Amino acid sequence: MTRAARELTRIYNRNVFPDLGVTWGTYPNNLGHTDFPGCFRCHHDAHSTPDKKTITQDCSVCHNVLAVDEASPEILNTLGLKKL
Repeated sequence: MTRAARELTRIYNRNVFPDLGVTWGTYPNNLGHTDFPGCFRCHHDAHSTPDKKTITQDCSVCHNVLAVDEASPEILNTLGLKKL
């Protein structure tokens, strides 16, 4: 078996569980929040504790937002990904 085939088998076995009914298409893509619910699958007011506490919608609780709607954010320069 080639190295690539072994790696593909390893990835498949990490992500597909036929005995549990889980395959590549079982769950939707939840990356981002423009085209998919993403974080808002849980971070919304529909889930609450008995005393009415909900999961926060404050993005900074889970993410370190480095730039929003900037044409040339400084972070790209800092990371060496773009010259300003």
